[in-house]
Amino acid sequence: GSAHNTTDANAISHFSERGKLFLFHNTGVEGMYTKNVVYVSDGCDADPIPCACERVAVADLPDFGLSATELAPYRGTTWLRTVLWRRGEYFVVLDRVRALRAGQYACGATWRSFYRAELDGRTWKAEADGDTFYLKSGDDRPSVAEHAGLEGAARPYVLRQSSPLLTDAQVGDVDAFHNLIYLSGP
Repeated sequence: GSAHNTTDANAISHFSERGKLFLFHNTGVEGMYTKNVVYVSDGCDADPIPCACERVAVADLPDFGLSATELAPYRGTTWLRTVLWRRGEYFVVLDRVRALRAGQYACGATWRSFYRAELDGRTWKAEADGDTFYLKSGDDRPSVAEHAGLEGAARPYVLRQSSPLLTDAQVGDVDAFHNLIYLSGP
């Protein structure tokens, strides 16, 4: 075993802008359910989660940045997270889950904020001192916003996006979460 929490692989541990921490995870709780990640369960969850992900691509251009990382094998799937950054404007987070074996999978994307956040249709927004953080889903998948219980040193506002698409998966079947992140304010 390891003394380190290895379930941070492929997570967005923090997102701050304009001096405010809009996304975070701050908990010693083991597991992917309490992080800014895509959570996959095959019903057994017996397979260990890899302690690191593979860097698939990276680009650092004048107007854009890109990072693509893959966690595999991840409970019978691979999880590819691609983050595209239009400098000074927005981020696009693309999460793709591909089945490596036939079976039933529960998939969900989880996001956490310190600030009071509400879900309005496909848009989750948190306001802090005149700035508004937006996380907008690219589709109409089922989503729930809640004010979670105490996790570590905080009681976060949480968005959970779920997926019904891999409930009877064959090898190679894919589901994806597409989210746009941006801020508005002075």
